[in-house]
Amino acid sequence: MVEYMAHDKWMQEPYEPQETTAADRAFPARFVRLMPDPATIPDRYWRRDHPWSGVTMRFITNSWTNSAQFAPRPGVDGERAFWHLYTLCGSYGPRHEHKEAAVALLAERWFVGIADGGRLLFGEDWEGREQVSRQRAPGRQESASAEG
Repeated sequence: MVEYMAHDKWMQEPYEPQETTAADRAFPARFVRLMPDPATIPDRYWRRDHPWSGVTMRFITNSWTNSAQFAPRPGVDGERAFWHLYTLCGSYGPRHEHKEAAVALLAERWFVGIADGGRLLFGEDWEGREQVSRQRAPGRQESASAEG
């Protein structure tokens, strides 16, 4: 188990997105200030069946597309919240389970919903979200039926 340094301070309520720098994102060593104390995270966020539990893996595997949409809750700086979660997911210090629980908790608090590829992945749908057209992609031909 990772031993945290005595001088490190966990995030405190209310969990506000913290400013991160390019250096923080490249070398995310000061992760403790970006996550709540594991003892304060409710049990539901530690379970894999929590609706927001997959957010961490999307960040870790960098599997967001350019069309990903993050809808911040009122009063939340969406860009700051995104980079906060990105930095936290890139850190090697915390136990993976702690990281997953912290990211699920913070993402649910900071975002109404997250969509990618036109599909709602996490949270609730929101007004103004772009929907993917059901039309076929430009330049693709309809396949001819194979009649013999």
